[in-house]
Amino acid sequence: MSTDLGLAADHVESIRALLEVSEAHRYPIPRAAFQNLELVSKHLRGVQRRLELRRPGEASGLLLSAKAESPAGQGSPRLRPRQLSF
Repeated sequence: MSTDLGLAADHVESIRALLEVSEAHRYPIPRAAFQNLELVSKHLRGVQRRLELRRPGEASGLLLSAKAESPAGQGSPRLRPRQLSF
């Protein structure tokens, strides 16, 4: 699980870099930033579900619940950064 959280943190840092480049060059926010945020959200929801399965009473407050859930049985999606495009 530590690896999953590390991947999510790395992905968030890449999103931050995309936003910094956009701001520095006065570019519009790249679409990849939004796509990457969606991937991180889905990935963290998967971590949340696994934590809740381990300890239903204790883990429920760790992450907020989401409206969009990935289909059951797909497991944890692998995060892959999108190419930077302006």
